[in-house]
Amino acid sequence: MEILKSFSFSNKNKEDVISKRGKKDVGIESVTDKQAKISRRDFLKLGGAMGLAIAAKSLLNKTEKITSISSSLQNSDSETKKADLDALEDNNLPDTESITEIELEDARAIEEFVDYHTVGEIKLHGINLQNILTNHWKKEFQNNQKLNSSLISAYASMQNQADDLKKIFRDEGVPEEYCYLAIPESFWNLKAHNKSGARGPYQLLESTALRQGLRVNKKIDERILPLPSAKAAVKELKRLRQETRSWDLAFSAYNGAKVWPYLNADYKKERDEEGGLFHYDGFLKFSGEKITSLRNEIRDNPHIKYEVDENDTISGIAKRFQRSVEEIKKYNRIRSDILKPKQIILIPLHDKEKDYHAALERSGFIENLNYPAKFKAVLELIDEGYVAAQLEELNNKKLLASNK
Repeated sequence: MEILKSFSFSNKNKEDVISKRGKKDVGIESVTDKQAKISRRDFLKLGGAMGLAIAAKSLLNKTEKITSISSSLQNSDSETKKADLDALEDNNLPDTESITEIELEDARAIEEFVDYHTVGEIKLHGINLQNILTNHWKKEFQNNQKLNSSLISAYASMQNQADDLKKIFRDEGVPEEYCYLAIPESFWNLKAHNKSGARGPYQLLESTALRQGLRVNKKIDERILPLPSAKAAVKELKRLRQETRSWDLAFSAYNGAKVWPYLNADYKKERDEEGGLFHYDGFLKFSGEKITSLRNEIRDNPHIKYEVDENDTISGIAKRFQRSVEEIKKYNRIRSDILKPKQIILIPLHDKEKDYHAALERSGFIENLNYPAKFKAVLELIDEGYVAAQLEELNNKKLLASNK
């Protein structure tokens, strides 16, 4: 029985990456032919006295934001300082319901390809999965009101600095349109952060930011600044592109850690049509094999094995697997709540189909497989003029309303 360690249940080992490609590439290699894991905030509609509390909190948040901006901008050159300050002051949080909608849609988008009842191997390669998912996400961004609104809003917010952002990517030899990776990453929420510690519009980990020359300490965090974060992101993107030899793999590596086991696996004998050593279809094959293995383990056993991580607690594991602490302790015949790193915990299975989909979601494969296609969908909608047209229509409606 395979121990569920290879199916990491978080992106804490995530490598930050961004990339873009030219129109002549293939797959999301043909991006123009472009979770977000933003911390949730509960917005409650309250009246009366609570309204005053909300107003006070809003004022406090704005004060904290200004303080953070001032700290992060100290010692910056005057041109960058003004541009980043303007961007930060104008930046609004994206619709948190839209972020939730994307995470839910990740599972729906690929559900039929990873069905629990599939006979034999779950096959993800050789079926144009990338194109199928890209078309799915284009329809979602067009027809889902919340996602559409967030896409248009993010694009509009980026336009004041679009020329500078594109130049940063262009100067590094990366397709300039890849600057829009900030849309699927954060919807251009400059203060966005996730549970793995990634922060800013390009969702950079602290280690990545420091490696690429950004200042990150108690007083300064340049990850929230549009131009510095873009410079760090594009450099990291180039590094990942060089290591993976594929834009698609680089995008997937940016989103999570699933690519690295593939690159270390025994796939080095397989080459793509152009003789390339690693290719996205190979990663899809690798992913299908891993997901099949996960499904078979759940099908064939009364429990799954989980190796305790150094940061794990028994209550955290119980919550992750939607079991009670008492059930896990009883099943494993343990009395203490204290767990040791590398200790093997057995997680009892109940509804195996439900448990399979829950495990698959925790594994990170679903989000990782959707990510390049989601980005490509954003890029195609921008390239086709759809986003600009929607923005113009929205502005015209606002103009008409103001003139009445």
